Amino acid sequence: VLGLPFHSGTSLAARAFISLADSKTPAKIAAVSLALGLAFAAGLMWPLKHAGLALASSLASAINFIWLNRVLGQRQGYDFRPLYGEISRYFLWAVLMALALWPLYGRPELAGLSRLAKVGIGLVAGPAVYFGLALALKCPHIEPLKKILRRVVFFAKRS
Repeated sequence: VLGLPFHSGTSLAARAFISLADSKTPAKIAAVSLALGLAFAAGLMWPLKHAGLALASSLASAINFIWLNRVLGQRQGYDFRPLYGEISRYFLWAVLMALALWPLYGRPELAGLSRLAKVGIGLVAGPAVYFGLALALKCPHIEPLKKILRRVVFFAKRS
């Protein structure tokens, strides 16, 4: 899960390079990231088992994403540093969401619930925690979602 935003961002950055008629740079960076991912996997596989493989993949995706964006920013004269604060904030919210959901999987009184029920609860509670934090901290990027929710609630009341 940690590597998914980086994987998505890497795809977008690679497309930006391709639109600039440069497909070699993303391929070279991906090759180095792959080698680093293999090294991370070899080092993390034994102490962390399958979680080590997932972490290694996430680290390789993060390196690929950061490196591609640095090179792209240098070539296009764009500074991505102002975005780092935003990204850090969203990452913190995701960590807080995960911490809020963690007890769901370790509580003895929930032991009778099926995995499907726990996943269902997590799918409702997770976004509620995440967007609750965004609302409480007055994130400006939450405004479009608030407008959509107002429309949905309005139409639900009319029906």
